[in-house]
Amino acid sequence: MKKMMLLAAFSAAVLFTSCSKDKEEEVSCDVSMAKLEALAEEMIDSEDFGCDEITEMVSITKNLRSCPEFEAQLEAEGMDYDTYIATLEAMKTLMCLEF
Repeated sequence: MKKMMLLAAFSAAVLFTSCSKDKEEEVSCDVSMAKLEALAEEMIDSEDFGCDEITEMVSITKNLRSCPEFEAQLEAEGMDYDTYIATLEAMKTLMCLEF
């Protein structure tokens, strides 16, 4: 399971670039992408992450919904936003289970 999370984090860090629709949206996309990349790098480096990190990843990714280039990158990889976020949500559910 953690390998899947690392793969998702790595994919997010490597595949996605900033948006450039307009100045206000560009800042929003840039900020969200920087946060996502930093989180992904932290998760990859530490290999010790859990509910908090995946919850933050889902939250940041939801902010990228309005970023057309983000969706274009997903499509280039054979994914769509809804499937990607559903996958992250499923991982979040599993990571946040308390036994």
